[in-house]
Amino acid sequence: MKTVLVVTFMVALSTSDFAQPDGTTMLHDCNLDISQDGGKKLEGIESLDAMACVSYVAGYLDAVHFFSDLGDDLACFPTERLATLQAEKILVKYLGAHPEQLHKSAEFLLARSLQEAFPCDKEK
Repeated sequence: MKTVLVVTFMVALSTSDFAQPDGTTMLHDCNLDISQDGGKKLEGIESLDAMACVSYVAGYLDAVHFFSDLGDDLACFPTERLATLQAEKILVKYLGAHPEQLHKSAEFLLARSLQEAFPCDKEK
């Protein structure tokens, strides 16, 4: 059983969408995860896709908060810790408003969406 899990995980990691997602991939994967919040049950590949979104966004938020603690604000959140699901919803809303950017990298789009949602006051 352990071998099956390891092989499944390695196959998931080897896909290009998982390794370097773009806006189209994130829009799909994050919409799946958000649908779970509404009560939808996901199975199989949909569950893995939703988990990829959660993992990516949570990791990004960890990095943002880490750098914020060092004094380098990448975005200025109104609370100490932004919930992953809230960040996913902000990203999906941004992607819906900017479909011309879906080809761009997930890290760029996530940064841009959070900066737009929580702009920093440059005069501080």
